[in-house]
Amino acid sequence: MIRLKIIVEGQTEELFVKETLAEYLAHKGYSVQPIIVLTSKKHGMPYRGGFRRQQGYEYAANYIANLIKSDLDAVYSTMFDFYAFPQDVGCYSEVIGKCDIYQQVLCLEQYIYQDISNRVGKYINFIPYIQMHEFEAILFTNPSAYQNYGVTPEQVKAIIDIKRTYETPEHINNNPESAPSKRLIKIINGYEHLKVSNGSIYAGFIGVNAVREECKHFDAWLSKLEKLANPLQL
Repeated sequence: MIRLKIIVEGQTEELFVKETLAEYLAHKGYSVQPIIVLTSKKHGMPYRGGFRRQQGYEYAANYIANLIKSDLDAVYSTMFDFYAFPQDVGCYSEVIGKCDIYQQVLCLEQYIYQDISNRVGKYINFIPYIQMHEFEAILFTNPSAYQNYGVTPEQVKAIIDIKRTYETPEHINNNPESAPSKRLIKIINGYEHLKVSNGSIYAGFIGVNAVREECKHFDAWLSKLEKLANPLQL
């Protein structure tokens, strides 16, 4: 088995990787370990998750580079939200200058790969992944899958109605009032306080294959991991 360490933004992503994605990728030859990114220290105490908007990237990048240096034999990836990504990343102005959201995210991922490679100082098996626009976009792929798990038919309909107004769940926008999680909080009673556990559970009900069918950037990420595990794969 290939050891894959996925550096995630928070507890919701950690649970999704541990409870859903790890099993899926085990069939592709990976043993998966999620790690919540270290984002700051205060009074000597480390804090994980929850990027700081203005200075979060630099701290996280140093942490990722040091983590990779400590175990160069593993494969590494990330699962960070595009929504509210730290503005101190070096390519920020270039990213926001692009009109196409997929080009924005690809530009960001390419920058992260090159930056971390430079910090490590050698070739690394590292595939950065930025979730468009945040983890909760996954939950818009098939909300009917988690109906009745604290979600009523009326709430499912409201989620589907939002989904229909966008090209894909990955297009649900990058706005403090209308990002995917903000929309779900307005629709599902208590989601704000249960998002860590319920977000992962709902994603598990939907299933990885269903997400891949509707979210092409998510699909491309897993395709890269599959190719790395099996270089002869077409």
